[in-house]
Amino acid sequence: MSWDNLTTLRESVVSGKQTAESLVNQSLDALQQNTEYFSVISILEKQAISKAKEIDNKVKNKEHLGRLAGIPFIAKDNFLVFGGETTAASNILKGFKAPYQATVIEKLETEGAICIAKANLDAFGHGGSTENSDFGPTLNPVDKQKVPGGSSGGSAAAVALGIVPFALGTDTGGSSRQPASFSGCIGFKPTYGLLSRSGIIAMASSTDTVGILTNSSQDLALLVEIMSGKDPLDGTTIEKEQNYTEVKTTDLSKLRIGVVKQYDGEGVSSEVKTAFDSTVSQLKAQGIAIEDVDMPSLDYSVPTYYILVPAEISSNLSRYDGQRFGYSAQSANDLDSSYVSSRTDGFGAEATRRILIGTYVLTSGYYDAYYRK
Repeated sequence: MSWDNLTTLRESVVSGKQTAESLVNQSLDALQQNTEYFSVISILEKQAISKAKEIDNKVKNKEHLGRLAGIPFIAKDNFLVFGGETTAASNILKGFKAPYQATVIEKLETEGAICIAKANLDAFGHGGSTENSDFGPTLNPVDKQKVPGGSSGGSAAAVALGIVPFALGTDTGGSSRQPASFSGCIGFKPTYGLLSRSGIIAMASSTDTVGILTNSSQDLALLVEIMSGKDPLDGTTIEKEQNYTEVKTTDLSKLRIGVVKQYDGEGVSSEVKTAFDSTVSQLKAQGIAIEDVDMPSLDYSVPTYYILVPAEISSNLSRYDGQRFGYSAQSANDLDSSYVSSRTDGFGAEATRRILIGTYVLTSGYYDAYYRK
C-alpha cells in the first residue's frame, strides 16, 4: 500500500475523513500481510489501538491535535519504547522492558504519532545486511533473495513495503542510508547532536545518530523539525531548532553538490555506477552545480572505523553482565562464571567478534599501536 504525506494524513484525521484507529489498523493489516519479510520483531497492537482511540476522542471533542495526529510508525528495536520488549535483536536482552522512553519517541508521541511495532535489525546495530539479528533475517522488499541492507533493514523494509509512512532507525556508519538505498526509500542521517540519543541502546556513542526512513523529503523535513532540539538527558545535543519545512528549494541553481572521487573506485559494480551517473546527469539537468571533490583521507575511513567503533562497542557492551538486566545464565555457580556464561550464551557471533576486536585495540599492549596510531 502507499501513503499520503504526513501533513495530508494528519488533516484527514482532524477533518474526520478517516480515523486514527483506521490508520493504525491499515498498518497492522499490512504487517500481517507481509510477515514473510520479517521486518519487525514485536507488534504493539493493543497499546497502538488504545492510543488511536484517544486521538479519535480528541477529534470528537475538538481538542488540540499534534502535527502527527493518528499517524502510525515503527521504531527500530534499539529505541526504548513503553509497552513491549526492547531487545536490540539480541538474545542477551530478550524479555527486557524499557524503564523509560527515548526522547525522540516522546516527541513524536507528543505530536500524536503512534508506534505500532519494533523493527528488526542486526543485533546492536552490528552489520549491514540485517542477517545478524538473533531472531532471524529481514528480506529485501524488492527481491526476497537479497538482503535489505542494515543495520536498520527492518525499518527500511517496513517503509518500502508501505506498512508505515515512516520509521525510525539509527545510523553509525550508514545503517539507515544504506538499507534505504537497498530497499527503495529515503534514509537520513542528521548532524551529530541534532537529535537526542537518550533512550537509544548505544553501539558507538561518538558516531551514533537517530536515522529516519520515509518516502518523502517533505515528510523528512517535518520529522527532523519535530525531533530536533536540546535535550537535558543528552549532553551532546545542540541548540539548533529550525523550521525545516519552510526551506524553499525552487531555485536549484544555487545548490552545489560534490562528487567524491574516492567513491568511484574498486568494487563499485557496473549497475551502481550506471545508476549513480544517471542521477548526476539528472541533477545537472536541473541546473545544480556538480563539482568533483578529492578526499584522499577517505582511504583511511574504513580502517579507522574498525578501530574506533569496535573500541566503543567493547566498552558499551560491557554493561551486559547478566546481573542487572537482560539474560542471566542459570547454570553458573559463582559471579565470574555467571559473567562468562551470560555473555557467551547471550551475545551472537558478530557482537562477540566486535567485542574481541575492540578489547584487543584497547589493551595496554596494543593501545598505542592501533587506537592512537
